[in-house]
Amino acid sequence: MIKEIIITLLWSLSPFGEAKVGIPYGLLNDLNPYLVLVGAIAANILVFPMMLFFLDKINTSFIRWRWYKKSALWVAKRAKKGSGDKLEKYGYIGLALFVMIPLPGTGVYA
Repeated sequence: MIKEIIITLLWSLSPFGEAKVGIPYGLLNDLNPYLVLVGAIAANILVFPMMLFFLDKINTSFIRWRWYKKSALWVAKRAKKGSGDKLEKYGYIGLALFVMIPLPGTGVYA
């Protein structure tokens, strides 16, 4: 049972499935539905602060390299350009709904 709980939490942390895979995995392994739901959502929520921490550390380390700085600025400008109008139009509620769509690439890692 502990093994299935750990795997459920790992799926929920993973960018390949997030809670969208973690929850069904836990339920298919006959775990307590409340435990699965709370654990998977908590693990999925933990991704964001961990990602911010590690991205900040990586960015601080690599930003002194010209190719990295150029690439990072290009990605940031493109992300802002691509999402800026949509974020203004739909607001943070629209962003939350996009993240909740159960499709790969639309979760917290997006």
